[in-house]
Amino acid sequence: MFPVIGHMGICDSQGRVHDFAGPYCVGIDHFMVGKVRRIYRVPIDWEPEKWDEAIERADREYKKTVHNLFCNNCHHHTAAALTHFGIPSTQWSCWFDVMFRGQWVSKGDMLCIVLPFLVFVAVVSLLAMHSKF
Repeated sequence: MFPVIGHMGICDSQGRVHDFAGPYCVGIDHFMVGKVRRIYRVPIDWEPEKWDEAIERADREYKKTVHNLFCNNCHHHTAAALTHFGIPSTQWSCWFDVMFRGQWVSKGDMLCIVLPFLVFVAVVSLLAMHSKF
């Protein structure tokens, strides 16, 4: 419903998504929310073994961690993997990269995410204009 809120994962060199899906649970190649709809390609010198090692290290850490929607979530897991790789990151920098530097996988994916929000805004706006305060 709100495009700025969403689930995040990180791909290994084989194209498998790793995501912190809940307490003590890191999903591999089974994205918790279904299809990936928006991506950000990290601009790096490609070192597949080092990349995969960093993701595996974050996976090991987060498989021992309780999930918290605000303080320890999928964005933190992605930031940890990037930091282990050598790209210092926070949950906010990961969110910013996906929101403002990322791209939609397809136009249909963009519509699937943005359209419900626009309908919600339109309905609330119409109700606000026609209500008697």
